[in-house]
Amino acid sequence: MTKDATDEPDTGPFEKLRKGLGGTIGSIVETGSRVDFNLFSKSARIAVIGASRSGKTVLLTSLIDHLRNHDPRRFRLKPAAFSKKDSARIKNYEVLDVASGMTAFPYTTFRQSLIQDSSWPSKTRDTYQYRLKIYRDDSPIDRLLKAKFSTNLSFLDFPGERIADAPITSLSFEDWSDYILGNLPSGSGIGQYVRQFKDTSSSRSCTDFELINGYKAILAERLRQFHTAISPSTFVLCPKGTTPSRSMTVEQLVKDRFLGISLEEQFCPLDVTTRQSRPDLLEKFKSRYTLYREQLILPLYKALASSDHLCILVNIPEILQSGPGAYNDHVELLQQVVGFCSPKRNAYMDALKRITKFVGKVIIDDQFRPGGIEKVAFVATQADRVRPGDVNRLKNLVTELQRNCTRALPHLGVDIESFSCVAVQATKPTDSERLHGRLMSKSKPGADAEPIVEEFHVSPVPNAWPADWNPEDFIFPDVWPKFYQNKNIPPEQIGLDRIFNYLIS
Repeated sequence: MTKDATDEPDTGPFEKLRKGLGGTIGSIVETGSRVDFNLFSKSARIAVIGASRSGKTVLLTSLIDHLRNHDPRRFRLKPAAFSKKDSARIKNYEVLDVASGMTAFPYTTFRQSLIQDSSWPSKTRDTYQYRLKIYRDDSPIDRLLKAKFSTNLSFLDFPGERIADAPITSLSFEDWSDYILGNLPSGSGIGQYVRQFKDTSSSRSCTDFELINGYKAILAERLRQFHTAISPSTFVLCPKGTTPSRSMTVEQLVKDRFLGISLEEQFCPLDVTTRQSRPDLLEKFKSRYTLYREQLILPLYKALASSDHLCILVNIPEILQSGPGAYNDHVELLQQVVGFCSPKRNAYMDALKRITKFVGKVIIDDQFRPGGIEKVAFVATQADRVRPGDVNRLKNLVTELQRNCTRALPHLGVDIESFSCVAVQATKPTDSERLHGRLMSKSKPGADAEPIVEEFHVSPVPNAWPADWNPEDFIFPDVWPKFYQNKNIPPEQIGLDRIFNYLIS
């Protein structure tokens, strides 16, 4: 019995082509279902930086809390272009994995500290990243295409002490030594240690131990006088170690701290004469400097360079209480960071980079696309530590500081704005220009403590940075935070939403 022709499968060329196309289309659809369509989605990589005690951890914890538990009444999101809404709402969010080699920002731990312990989170000791995908309800494209488009957010947070190491990213050991030694202060208290270090350096019989201890004595006195430009920064923030107290003596700090990647790999700057007369010492310190640069500093600044936006925090009450030296340190340090993120370039290369970056946003995963700073926000934090009538003065001071940090730098295609904000409101104003709050000079409150326990005085904020001032003339007491026990209600904030809208718009 012969088989009917229709029983045989069609193996002709057209049937093979049909099956091949069907398989290809199916693969494309399956792949597309697993990835984001980036063309109409947004992404922003934001680096939150600032000197120690500028409020980076608190600001980032509060911001993440407002994004994850978004309430338009507490945190206004500027609606998208062509949207008819007065404000946007975050409908859903998804926490994303951090990039390879990065440590996840411990948001839950920090928020728990604010809620359960009613205390500020511990300072940043590591380089952290936090990645979040949010879906908003204000996209006209969503309604047109019946699709959900997202905003990918990546936040970078690293210890403020590492800012002092910015010159190490681009300087050789010899150039770094000349830079450090050329900027050693000679003021009261520090001058004697500078002279002793120079005397030690001039002796050809001095040991590396004596040189390192001499330089550590300079840094110890700088730390005690509230200076922040301390490099190598491990003197202040050792990896996995403790932060020194300003109440410690110079001798204690010299004994307890180290300079470099470890106690065994310490180095300090060497002057030209010592470098020429002691080539063995030069090679030893160069090797340790290179190890410090490659293992600790370059990975951090590489992550910083891949950011789109900088959020630079400045704690003006703290600077006023610390004196002109702290102000000079802030300007010097922030000049280094902004300069690192705004390298010299020309208009043609800038346009090419922008095109490459736009294409990268469409076809490359957010973690791997090209970076480049587009916006910088200078933020005066802790605005609730000053009188409400002085908040505008606070913004004036941060604007003046911003101009001094950026005046000599190229800014092709980079927007810079100044803000003031309160990330977590810890005080309430009174009618007598005093503040209500829980002073940190008192015992630590429990989670059920009353939000207002005492009325206290704060100093007026000057209209402009003084040419000179006595730090004792300014008093801005530290206060304990107050978070809501309801985990779905973020803290009270002032101006934090304006900063976020500026950075992602």
